Amino acid sequence: MAANPSAKNNIEMVQVDTSNQASVIVCANVVKERLAAKGEKLYGLVNNAGTGLSHNVTVDAMFKTNVWGPKWMTDAFLPLLD
Repeated sequence: MAANPSAKNNIEMVQVDTSNQASVIVCANVVKERLAAKGEKLYGLVNNAGTGLSHNVTVDAMFKTNVWGPKWMTDAFLPLLD
């Protein structure tokens, strides 16, 4: 932000568990409310969550994070994208 001070109030982080659909929905609602308060739309979405066998997780957890997570994120946030 030092390189572009005008970006200071344009980037916000919201924590979400992409392996949990309810968490994704709550996150999308929080973002929607924040955008509506500013009269803005979502410019982009970065979903870099991922896990694998080396993380000592179950196959179910890996599948939810790597397959369902991106789908849930896309479904929840697509209507907010400009």
